[in-house]
Amino acid sequence: MKKLLVLFLIVSVAACTNKDDEPKPDYATNFVGEYWTNTADGANSTAQTWVVTSTTENTLNIVYTIDYTFKNQGKVFTSKDVYQLKDIQVLNPVSFKIDQDAELNEDGTLKTRHVSGEATKSKDGSGGESIGITLTFKDPGATTTTSTDFLEFKKR
Repeated sequence: MKKLLVLFLIVSVAACTNKDDEPKPDYATNFVGEYWTNTADGANSTAQTWVVTSTTENTLNIVYTIDYTFKNQGKVFTSKDVYQLKDIQVLNPVSFKIDQDAELNEDGTLKTRHVSGEATKSKDGSGGESIGITLTFKDPGATTTTSTDFLEFKKR
């Protein structure tokens, strides 16, 4: 009987030690999609989009496009910025953090600008999804931020 008990204990211990670690949940897929927002300040406005893709587990890439429209004395001027935000770490099912020097295409001119902010995903009463974030932009070598804006991007 003792031998049977010892054998049972050995088998039990061996079974417990051979368990594979459970895979970490991949929260990045919660954010994949296209999001948009518009802003207006007097005669000036922006149309902004995020195209969010998942690259690897809990990692996102965002192509962030800002289309500017400026109106002054009956004339309309437009401008376009496209940021390539890469390898963004997803923190949990509802948030991710951006803190990087991003590649920026500003009307065809390539630049670098530091972009940072922590995003939080939420749902409204009708089930519509959105991501709220306070984005901070800083030019290289600058001691202060270029601009800081709170934006709410709605999922299309």
